[in-house]
Amino acid sequence: MSKRIAVAVTGASGSIYALRTIQLLKEYGCEVYLVMSEAAIETVKLETCLDFARAVLSKVDGIFDNKDIGCSLASGSFQLDALLVIPCSVNTVGMLHSSLANTLIGRCAVVAQKEKRQIVLVPREMPMTALTLKQLYELSMLGMDICIASPGFYSKPATMNELIDHVVSKVLNILGIKNNLIPEWNRRFIE
Repeated sequence: MSKRIAVAVTGASGSIYALRTIQLLKEYGCEVYLVMSEAAIETVKLETCLDFARAVLSKVDGIFDNKDIGCSLASGSFQLDALLVIPCSVNTVGMLHSSLANTLIGRCAVVAQKEKRQIVLVPREMPMTALTLKQLYELSMLGMDICIASPGFYSKPATMNELIDHVVSKVLNILGIKNNLIPEWNRRFIE
């Protein structure tokens, strides 16, 4: 079953997580609608191969301007299964915590909340302040899924791509999209 997912990319480091997630969402047959903050656009330029970024972004089903809070993506009548904020900057955490809707990303989050849609936040910050941790906790208590961009090592990753895929796999799992990016943990009991 294909899902319709809005992907919001903010200016936190880790834009490669967004690009890889979008790439896989499209491969798994999802409709993807994209909004990027101005800082995200700069971060993508700094952190990624622009040819890869262009190739991935050319496959999304719609790209919206973060300043356009009146576009279709900002409406509750635009049917979506989930809003994914990846990476989610601490500035965006604060904005979502305050329910500010003065950007399209903020408006999408407010709409997703009122429409009872899944919201997944992927913060990529270290260390985190007590205030950010409190805000993430409170957003979690409101029903948002928090998936810290923190790759695991039990699959013995050998490349940066495998580290990226570990985080992306967890995000896809939260969205209910089965994948085999990392092996399922299978430790047997000693008999």
